[in-house]
This record gives sequence, structure tokens and C-alpha cells, in this order.
Amino acid sequence: MNDGYTWWLVLVGIGVGLALMWLTLARLPRDEADVSDEERLEEASWIAATIESRGGICPPELAAEVLDLHESWLTAPPTRIPAPRDDASLIAR
Repeated sequence: MNDGYTWWLVLVGIGVGLALMWLTLARLPRDEADVSDEERLEEASWIAATIESRGGICPPELAAEVLDLHESWLTAPPTRIPAPRDDASLIAR
């Protein structure tokens, strides 16, 4: 092999490696543990503002409580959630 061809393979290999590393790191989702308390308060304020801009009522404290409950849900052991009942079946009884 000539040296030009070898360097070309090295450069292509580095490019492919960097692309794969970028795809891997860019696709990793954030976990609840990655969110600091300050960021959680900012997120709660953003959620409250978004809900209120659409006509709803949501104080930032409520949004923060919902985020805390969501974190508790994710850290709890898996549970079986019953299927929602159909109102028509309740009326027929």
C-alpha cells in the first residue's frame, strides 16, 4: 500500500469514529438525577407560564409538585396500572 492511501483510511476512520461518538452522545436522554433543584424550579416556572398562556391555571408550586411526583413515579418499582373503565359498562349494570 502507498502512504497516501493509508492516510486516507486513517482520516476516514477518525471521521466515522467521531460521527458515531456524536450520534451516541447526542441521543443519550437526560435522567431525572441530571436535573438540579434550581433547574427543576425553572422548569416548574416555565410549565406554569406555558399552561397559563394557554388559558389554564397552574401556579409554579403545583408544577413543582407534579415534577416531584413524576420523579417519585420513575424511581418507584414497576406497578400494574389497571385499565380505565368504560362508563357505558358501568351504566349497563
